[in-house]
Amino acid sequence: MNSFLVTFKPSTESAERGWPIEELQRMVKRHKSGEHFAEPWRFANQKDVSLGDRVFALRQGKAGPAIFGYGSIAGAPARHGGPLRFPVEFGVIVDPENEVLITREELLAIPEGRKYWRAQSSGILLPRSIARRARRSCGAQTATSAFP
Repeated sequence: MNSFLVTFKPSTESAERGWPIEELQRMVKRHKSGEHFAEPWRFANQKDVSLGDRVFALRQGKAGPAIFGYGSIAGAPARHGGPLRFPVEFGVIVDPENEVLITREELLAIPEGRKYWRAQSSGILLPRSIARRARRSCGAQTATSAFP
């Protein structure tokens, strides 16, 4: 099973490449209400993605890097008015304006991970050693049932 890093940067920090924080907050509210859904996410690495692969959501920008979500690939890719996007269903997702699963300090303590936390693309394949450490860190702070 592969693990990928998808990225989020608020549109307030990057109007061209960012995403409105309000959209992400709506997604968090849907998840907290118990709704099951998959959010289409852009992946730079499309050839290595399979159903069920793990996905970590990375907050970038001034408040990052930080992990604020964990989930898995929930289906086949589809076009959503642009490039192919893979559906991601989050087992755990929090509002990165208020909390995170893995802090900046914890991420930067993974020496081999530093280049990944500065990724310019979403949907990059993580080495197994980094994914294992990230999964352990997330698991220490969330319900273990969310982690396949």
